[in-house]
Amino acid sequence: MIFSFLLLSVAAFLSFVLPPETRSIIPHTETVIPCINSLCALLALFFIFKPDYYKGQYAVIFLQSITTIMTGYETLGIFLYMSLIILLLSDGQFKKNIYRKIAFLISIWALSILSLIPFGWNRVLLSYFTLLFFIAFYNFIYIKLRYMLSPLLPKKKEDGSKLFPPPGSNLKLEDYGVSERQKVFAMDCINENLSYKEISQKHFVSISTVKAEMACLFKCLGVKNREDLRFFLFQYNLV
Repeated sequence: MIFSFLLLSVAAFLSFVLPPETRSIIPHTETVIPCINSLCALLALFFIFKPDYYKGQYAVIFLQSITTIMTGYETLGIFLYMSLIILLLSDGQFKKNIYRKIAFLISIWALSILSLIPFGWNRVLLSYFTLLFFIAFYNFIYIKLRYMLSPLLPKKKEDGSKLFPPPGSNLKLEDYGVSERQKVFAMDCINENLSYKEISQKHFVSISTVKAEMACLFKCLGVKNREDLRFFLFQYNLV
């Protein structure tokens, strides 16, 4: 987030100094773009001290990607937008209806590319093919990483008594010896990215209790730590 703040600060400065792109469909570009860049830079500074405010971070990337393409920097805009989709995926925002949500976001982006018409249809056409390239490239990387990491995923409980279902299936944690409290703690770790201390404060229990419950949870699911737990649970639809 520090580097995001630096980048946005430079963008804000340059938007004040350099003449605006007159062909942009954004009205009063010379005023609107510097204000947007400055606002996003201030928000990035705020997020340095509030890193848990994910929705705000998503909004900044979304706003910057859209305004970037509308001012004629379509390649950078496409990169920012695809980075937003990857960030949403890695944060577990697409655990349900993943393809529908991705298709919706890509549709928004495909429509926003039409804002390049004032720059010429050749830019519009090139941007669409650039978008397709990014989609295919990131999908290739995803498939490659999934193949490489699949041997590291836990397949069964430590005692070997019950296999886990295939990735993408429904998973009921109670079937694997996970208590309701452990499930709640796990969701706090995965969905809200809370530390053990924050979980203990939220549920009015000691940190040692949280650590003990999480250690038991790790044993039930055959994972070693929170990152393994996050990676494992993101494969399933929890019920």
